[in-house]
Amino acid sequence: MAAEEAGFLSSLRCGRDGAIDLIDHYSDPGSTTIAECKYIGAGGFSEAKERWKEVYGHLKKHLPKLAADPSASPDSPYRTWLDPDRPIRRYRFCCTVSLTKKDVAKLEKLIAADFSELVGNGVEAVRHLAETEGAVRVLPWDWFHSELILCPSLAFRWFQGLPVGVSLFDRSGRRGQSFRGFLDGGGLAYFSRDRFAAQHGVQVKRGEADLLDGITTGELTALVLSGPGGVGKTRLAHELAGKLTEEIRGFDGYWLERGASADSVIALAKAYPAKASILLLVDYAEAAQRLAEIADAVANLIEQAGHNIRLIATGRASATNRIRDDLEVLNPDINSLTSQSAGGSAYLEWVVHSIIELEEFPDADALSSVCRGIPALAAFAVYLFRVDRPQFDAQFGALLGNQDFHSWSNKRISALVSVKSAREEDLASLALALPIPIEQQARFRKSHGALIDLLVTDRWVENIDGQLVAAHDILADALLARWVFEAETATNVRLQNLLMTAADAQDLPHALTVVARLQSHPGFAAIDGGQVLKTLSALHPEQTAASASQLLGGPILKIQGKLSLVANSPKLAETIRLEPTLHIGLAHIADEVVKARGEGVELIVPGAIGDLLDEVCTQQKSSNFILSRAYSFDHARFRDRAFENIKLFPTKEQTHFLLVRMLNSGETPEALREAVCNWLHLNGGQTCASFVYKAWLDAGGDRDEVKDKLLEWVGEHGVTPKASHVYKAWLDAEGDRDEVKDKLLEWVGEHGVTPEAQFVYKAWLDAEGDRDEVKDKLLEWVGEHGVTPKASHVYKAWLDAGGDRDEVKDKLLEWVGEHGVTPEAQFVYNAWLDAGGDRDEVKDKLLEWVGEHGVTPEASHVYRAWLEAGGSFPEIKGHCEDWLKKNWRRHDAVYLTKNLSMERDVTFGTVMRIVAWAGRNSKDEDAIYRLSRVSRWITRHHITRRSSWIISEATMAVFIVLFARIRLSHGERFACSILFGNFAKRYYPRDENWPAIIRTFCSCLRHGGVFCHVQGLPSRTWAILLDDALQRGLLDPETDRDAIIHAHELCRMAMDSDEYANLLAMGYLAAHS
Repeated sequence: MAAEEAGFLSSLRCGRDGAIDLIDHYSDPGSTTIAECKYIGAGGFSEAKERWKEVYGHLKKHLPKLAADPSASPDSPYRTWLDPDRPIRRYRFCCTVSLTKKDVAKLEKLIAADFSELVGNGVEAVRHLAETEGAVRVLPWDWFHSELILCPSLAFRWFQGLPVGVSLFDRSGRRGQSFRGFLDGGGLAYFSRDRFAAQHGVQVKRGEADLLDGITTGELTALVLSGPGGVGKTRLAHELAGKLTEEIRGFDGYWLERGASADSVIALAKAYPAKASILLLVDYAEAAQRLAEIADAVANLIEQAGHNIRLIATGRASATNRIRDDLEVLNPDINSLTSQSAGGSAYLEWVVHSIIELEEFPDADALSSVCRGIPALAAFAVYLFRVDRPQFDAQFGALLGNQDFHSWSNKRISALVSVKSAREEDLASLALALPIPIEQQARFRKSHGALIDLLVTDRWVENIDGQLVAAHDILADALLARWVFEAETATNVRLQNLLMTAADAQDLPHALTVVARLQSHPGFAAIDGGQVLKTLSALHPEQTAASASQLLGGPILKIQGKLSLVANSPKLAETIRLEPTLHIGLAHIADEVVKARGEGVELIVPGAIGDLLDEVCTQQKSSNFILSRAYSFDHARFRDRAFENIKLFPTKEQTHFLLVRMLNSGETPEALREAVCNWLHLNGGQTCASFVYKAWLDAGGDRDEVKDKLLEWVGEHGVTPKASHVYKAWLDAEGDRDEVKDKLLEWVGEHGVTPEAQFVYKAWLDAEGDRDEVKDKLLEWVGEHGVTPKASHVYKAWLDAGGDRDEVKDKLLEWVGEHGVTPEAQFVYNAWLDAGGDRDEVKDKLLEWVGEHGVTPEASHVYRAWLEAGGSFPEIKGHCEDWLKKNWRRHDAVYLTKNLSMERDVTFGTVMRIVAWAGRNSKDEDAIYRLSRVSRWITRHHITRRSSWIISEATMAVFIVLFARIRLSHGERFACSILFGNFAKRYYPRDENWPAIIRTFCSCLRHGGVFCHVQGLPSRTWAILLDDALQRGLLDPETDRDAIIHAHELCRMAMDSDEYANLLAMGYLAAHS
């Protein structure tokens, strides 16, 4: 009625006594409008008149008495008619019969006359209705029919006819005494993040008000609420939907159940004659097999039909990535209910505490401990306390000594087993089957009737509309997990038996969906999905094939198991090819393969995967969901098809997914330049364009190609949460700071304490942005998130930019205490020590980090920072040698080779790796110094032929570079002289590699500027080398005269005159002097 009668809602509320069905307290101040609605199956004016007389009879019976004695019947619902503060100014009599205009006028006149009779009987409050034209109106079926066309949700509510898998959202929730009804039926207050933030003076990302605004304005098309069981995902979805379906926002709300498909959504939209605001809700989205095709349908309805459609999905945290992928075309916003940005554990503990405060529990603190982090369990306790006190005493009163939900549930199940003689396996089997529809209950009651009654009595299982359901998934999951994971060695056998039972009952797909909910359980890793499936597929091939979606897209099989399943089952491959719903699962497999490759995991990928992707992609679709993943899977095979798709849909919004995939997978920006520019020309201002800007800039694309559009985007969306990635990409690509500065700082002002702000702070400081511009918010961010893992990048950026150590010291050291052994700690150690931070403050954790990660390539930076800060080398020496053993080929070993080359007691292996490094990096100016220093220790070890070969090869490589220079520094000449002085020692082997050393010596003499006199070298060093060269005929007395003279000069400077003369007299250097 809201379309014409301002103030009424567009859905019927529950009827109320007092001859009032609908009441409007939102019209003119100080007045009220009342409507009475009558369903009339047959008849015309006479029937409508008769129904009005029924209503009038009630009014005539009660109103005169109340008017005569206002103090009588204080609780009477008819008192509303006499309220002097809200006098009734309009009355609407609605009936579902067709009436002529003449009949309507006649009935309106009759109703006004009856009100006039009431005035004559002393009911002065209805005089306005009796005497004012238009105050009374009759609304017949013809009026309602035209209104129902414009309001399909009301038509669905009255006359059903909803598409398959779609049901109406009801703001009032379930009714009755069930726990589920208690949760969403108004029995429990909702404790919002906004309220938490206000009470605690903290900032949360996307509180309820922000989410509502984002959905209403269109900033958010799809919202995913993720988190473990019991944290309030469904409740939050219900709260948001309740607000969105209020008249002020005007959305019609619908639940999409497991049978829903793209056709269901399209049929729903067709029920609306014009552009409509439709809210779709998907609970437990990971179980929705057709979620991706539904998302495609929604995107097309928005783009082509102009509908204002929004989608809210809930799902377990373990399935977030899959849900995100399925909704990719809608650019979903992921809102993790356990993330630090959403308040984290502090918010959940506040909710638990707030719920428990609703009642005066005998031991509230102990109850809070049991319910820690799980608001649903606290709500369950309140529910039992209110409606079933004996069950509360049995389940919570006696078990409050437990520290958490896991121990509480285990003890409760143990009590069922020991006291009630229930079998744990039967409990698990029943949990796996829930919910149980009414048509299947007879079979279950035959074998588990007593058990069902027991769980219903405990209120862990409820009967809702004839269906047996778990009061909450966390309770059903506890029953299942207790049996499956109780003994690790029995996990696979127990799970296999449960799944076999489900397969016998033709319920394997549902059972696998339930098992997937346990993915976050620590015991889940012990499941050998391949082994479990091997037996299942052998005994139940049809059920296995029917479960393809759960097996390919779920967690029970690891990626190699999924690949083997496709490779070894031609029937399954054929099913995938023919069944569109499985194409998404195939795309997920391709994505998992790409991810595994990126992590260095070796997989055996059957050709069937590529062939299936090829065939599926051939079926041309406007959606590029599968094609984009196929491209990532095999660039060469699907590259042409990807470009064809872009050419076919150059400006379609979802083409950006393919562009981003291709850029992120290594496609050159030049190859995609025209496509990116074309797409941005039309879509550059869309929210999703942020992904294109980021991918383009991260791939090294020309800034100027996207600059104008990007800056326009920043002007329009620069203060939205997603802008952080655009700022980071722009600044990392060396874009002009000043062009984004104002909006960036505005963004910091609004979102500077959210986790995502880390990217903006790092990019801004790395780009040499003014520290003081972001200092206050950055320090506030450190106070809020300074102990989270990602804080390492903020500390590094702040300290590298010259930020005050003391302002972040406390949180940084707290971070080190908690994360100091993680790989990311390297950034904190480097920055802290380079900034002059106290070594001793981080020493213990740093050395522990070195013990854990000391051979990783990045460890060299930690070693460098430690040593340059004056840290003790002996404390890390062994780790440095281990590092060099693995990383000697890396050029950045230059620093550690310096320190190690100066140590006396390094291993021979370390010595040889330093030599090899010098040879491999012969162009490095430090190469000669490494060779020279380490040569002092060479002759202390037994030098094998292999080792002498490495030494000679490295020496030749280094000196070839030196020979190309006309002039060497004194330091370099000194190093060359020390090196050959050590070669001249009698302990250095004269094997088959020795001539190469002597030839290099001769080349040095010919250069004339390589050697110099070094005080302290053995006096006969140069004489030994020169004599060997002469004996081998490597120096010609005529052509190498200058070289020989240079050698004699070195000899004379190294010896006293008598020693030199004696050598000549003995003929040692005869005929060559």
